[in-house]
Amino acid sequence: MLWLLDELADLDLVVVDESFIDFVDGERAPSVADEAALRPNVIVLKSLGKNFGLHGIRFGYLVANPALAATVRRALPKWNLNSFAESVVFMLKEYGVEYRQSLALLARDRANMSLALAAVPGLTVFLSQGNFVLVKLPDGVDGTVLRDRLLTEHGVFVRECGNKLGSSSQFIRLVVRPHEDVQRLLDGLQSCLPAGPTALWRQPSRGAHADLPSALAAAQ
Repeated sequence: MLWLLDELADLDLVVVDESFIDFVDGERAPSVADEAALRPNVIVLKSLGKNFGLHGIRFGYLVANPALAATVRRALPKWNLNSFAESVVFMLKEYGVEYRQSLALLARDRANMSLALAAVPGLTVFLSQGNFVLVKLPDGVDGTVLRDRLLTEHGVFVRECGNKLGSSSQFIRLVVRPHEDVQRLLDGLQSCLPAGPTALWRQPSRGAHADLPSALAAAQ
């Protein structure tokens, strides 16, 4: 990564998002935060929502050299951190051991989940260093239909990636889960993929989601 920062040294600003960095176990020291503190044009973003699962806290921070950090600070609201988030942040240092143990368990579950998904005929599973796994569905399978059937028939919710830049509804994103939840997902996939009903091979007709929960139907 450092060589890339060198290549981008002539840019005014380089922003590196390390929100998922704590999940990485493929490198010993994947973060470039230390480098950001020394370079005049690099900002590294960190988040508690991704790695700690504290999405409602809405707490994030950046690492940059003092001059660049001061520029960003001047643009922030004076009161940009509520007391609840502040209290939670100070509590985190008490749970360092448990946090590291949870990361190790997630890495194990990610490996097991990826192997199990790779054994499903027609699925392409991409290597992951985050807390999710990206999967490509067999040709002709519509991810939105699969998503809806998995939810209504098996109580499993997956993220269809058709609205992601450069992606399509042939890709789905799956949060890493323990064995019991993965088995429910596998059972649903085996039931819904092409060997099953042919509804997966076409877009749903208008009004086809009338039996879905209102929140899901509104999101279509």
